[in-house]
Amino acid sequence: EGICLSVNSFAGLYTFDEEGSVIPDLAADEQVSGDGMTYTITLLPDLKWSDGSKLKADDFIYAWNRAADPATGSDFACQFDMVARNEDGSLKAEAGEDEETQMQTLIIELTAPCAYFNELLASPAWFPVRQSEVEDNPDWETNPGAWAQETGFITNGAYTLSEWIPGESMTYVKNPDYHRADEVETETLQFLFSEDAASAYAAYREGRLDFIDTGAAGQGRI
Repeated sequence: EGICLSVNSFAGLYTFDEEGSVIPDLAADEQVSGDGMTYTITLLPDLKWSDGSKLKADDFIYAWNRAADPATGSDFACQFDMVARNEDGSLKAEAGEDEETQMQTLIIELTAPCAYFNELLASPAWFPVRQSEVEDNPDWETNPGAWAQETGFITNGAYTLSEWIPGESMTYVKNPDYHRADEVETETLQFLFSEDAASAYAAYREGRLDFIDTGAAGQGRI
């Protein structure tokens, strides 16, 4: 369920189309070195966070290093194992700017060619997060997820969390600052949580839920 919520709240460099093929999302262009170990990705212009502030290439670098840091405890830290490291242990990834277009760029160095690297870039683990949003929470060092445990946290995806009743429901509303907001037709998403998988399935069969997931607890969207 966490991945489902992440892909509705955040957007990454790449995403998947209806057929499951990887396609650009926030990426405007990609250049790969001849040895397949250096990726230079140009971002779309005028990208924004849900509070209207500018989304920067540095936000990706911060998010990646945070996800790869063992102190964060990310279940997906292994996805960054193929990225080369600096002497201090940080990822060999840097933000820059295209000299001709003045568009933001990301340069990523790998330890070996990776045929599925763009698929990894579409994973929620590679989505950007804003450093100030994370670290303004007083418990950010001991509770890495504290910044996103209340409504109103800043995102860059199609929806933002507007209401959260723990253990019962979450309500997401359309983010007008999303870079493809004109393509978002559904204004509100509502997720319901239940320990009763049978009731969730019955509600789905009756058409009262559009989707259910019973991995840990019943989840539905109405």
